[in-house]
Amino acid sequence: MSSALIKFIGSIFVISAAVYFGLRKIETEREKIRELIAFSDMIKFIHDNILHFRRPLPEIFSDYRNKYLDKKHLLEHIRIYGIKESLDGYSFTVGSAERDLIISFSQKIGSGYVDDELNLCKYTFEKLLEKGSEMQNEIKNTEKMYLTIPVILALSVILILI
Repeated sequence: MSSALIKFIGSIFVISAAVYFGLRKIETEREKIRELIAFSDMIKFIHDNILHFRRPLPEIFSDYRNKYLDKKHLLEHIRIYGIKESLDGYSFTVGSAERDLIISFSQKIGSGYVDDELNLCKYTFEKLLEKGSEMQNEIKNTEKMYLTIPVILALSVILILI
């Protein structure tokens, strides 16, 4: 094989690795948003069931369905052990502020009167929606960044080595 062909194949490999890295980072950011939406949906469901039906948490969780949380096997765990214990061992993809908010919710839910529970659900839901909209606004810029910067760095390395 000629040296030019080896350099070409190496260049393709480096560019492919850079694109793959960028796509993986984008997928990680999208996963954070999906997780945040799933927890927001769950909290909204809890709020609505407490408000309209005055149902206890075990009944609420037995009726709740969410594809994301089912895929993570979290709902099954919540139904068996409860939300507090299930989220203590759960590995979140969202940031620390969002994680702390969700964990704080899980520790407080089920320990107060109906009005306290509804206020907790409403507060947590609104904060998660706030964070979710911030993340969705940021993801547009970060997707562009994750696609261009690794490729530019790869091209720079290729130019230096050739």
